[in-house]
Amino acid sequence: MRLERFASTPLDVAGLSAEIRADIGRHWARRAQSELTAGIVFANISVALLAQGVPPEVAFLAARAHSDEVRHAEICRRVAMRYLGSDVPFPKPRQIEKPAPAPSQARLAATLHVVQNCCFNESVAMVFLRTCLEQAEHELVRLALRELMREEVDHSRIGWALLSSEAVTAADRAAVTRAVPGFIDDMRKIWLADDAGRELPRGHGALDPPDLERVVEEALADLILPGLEHCGVKLAG
Repeated sequence: MRLERFASTPLDVAGLSAEIRADIGRHWARRAQSELTAGIVFANISVALLAQGVPPEVAFLAARAHSDEVRHAEICRRVAMRYLGSDVPFPKPRQIEKPAPAPSQARLAATLHVVQNCCFNESVAMVFLRTCLEQAEHELVRLALRELMREEVDHSRIGWALLSSEAVTAADRAAVTRAVPGFIDDMRKIWLADDAGRELPRGHGALDPPDLERVVEEALADLILPGLEHCGVKLAG
């Protein structure tokens, strides 16, 4: 889509104080940085999967996700500018420290990295964006959320497509089973520990703590755990 629409789509902020507008703008600016950081994650995933010789459809989705996230960062930046009423520099991604696995463990490490980021975190992102869209009160916010959500679906598909493929062995799936409790703990920490945006009014692309907690648990119960079982990952209990 043409990014110029984010300059022309209506945004009525007459009922918001300058302070609240600034808080919402900063929230979207932080989201821009998060999206760009996700682009780095997907770039690493793409390289790792290509090196492992995964099915072409998985490699394609992973490679495209990198550019998707760069575009998402620009969308969020433009929404931030509309709320702030001033320019926002294009963000710099946060540094990602990812220890290099031993060569003998590279393939399994890549699989676990994809499962954690795509099956877990991107599934939560889908439910998060859908819930924000349901609450959205302004066309600009709805436009941005629809664009972000449309491609997050494919980002989560990277994990499910990989787990369903012959590139993942029974031993790999057993390793995923062992990793699931830690993935769940990390997912909850990532999504529930950040206080940014928790004092913002509803309808502007942020969720309050009860809604955010519900989103995480809904994604886990309705998408992630059933998806893992469907892909042959046996879950304890």
